[in-house]
Amino acid sequence: MLNDRRCVPHIPHRGREEKVLHNGIAFLTEMRHPARRRLRMMMCKILKEDRKGLIKNMEDENEIREKMIAIIREKARQCYSDRIVDYGTNPGNRGIIEDSDGYAEEKNECGGNIKMFLRVKGGKIEESRFVASGCIFTVAACNAATEMAKGKTIQDCLKINRRSIIAYLGGMPEDHAECAFLAALVFQRALRNYIVTNKKT
Repeated sequence: MLNDRRCVPHIPHRGREEKVLHNGIAFLTEMRHPARRRLRMMMCKILKEDRKGLIKNMEDENEIREKMIAIIREKARQCYSDRIVDYGTNPGNRGIIEDSDGYAEEKNECGGNIKMFLRVKGGKIEESRFVASGCIFTVAACNAATEMAKGKTIQDCLKINRRSIIAYLGGMPEDHAECAFLAALVFQRALRNYIVTNKKT
């Protein structure tokens, strides 16, 4: 969650604008924040995107949210790769699979859970989904792992690890490499769950 300091670690050399951007991305990821009005005005002031008061005077929450999303994504692409921004804010593989063939769950550093679901057909991953709460990097890493697995054999999926996820995302800040590690860990446990269950049947 946004107000969890573990999601937004203190970095001495991070500028004020980048801190607000980071918080704004977390807001976009979680879609909730107890002080979103204050955050909105802070973003307008620091990012200097509201000279005419376009956001300040908005009453419709959906309109405010859309404007914030546009600002955040534009600024985020200056700091992070397109995949991190896209996967972290709009993950295509988020969701559950009923009666999945493989499943695993693990607590993450942000205080939430990461869950992964696999559907296997003909020895290949037909579908892979996840549910995760946390920072943009956690969500992006989970989405990357599930995306990398699609259409791959079980043997090929064993190669999905922290390093390959970070490479697939086009890099990741060092202080968030743990997010990729956790995504790989949960994915591999879901894969092992399928292998073990499949041997028993």
